[in-house]
Amino acid sequence: KALDLYTEGGDRIGAVDIVLVDDDGRFRYLGINTDSNGDRKKILLPIGLSHIDYNAGRVYVDGLSKQQVERFPVYQ
Repeated sequence: KALDLYTEGGDRIGAVDIVLVDDDGRFRYLGINTDSNGDRKKILLPIGLSHIDYNAGRVYVDGLSKQQVERFPVYQ
């Protein structure tokens, strides 16, 4: 938690708010609070579409644009 989410191109999308794990303790989804154009929502990002750079304190989406990520379903 408390990691910002970026595209590979360096566009900030939002921040990790929650991490969902399976019964074995493996990361499955990241709950992301997006903050684009003043429209805030929480989305679920499958962990397989991202990679975490712990040294930089960032999560990057792999091969997706900011607009594509922002169209993910809302998580409540």
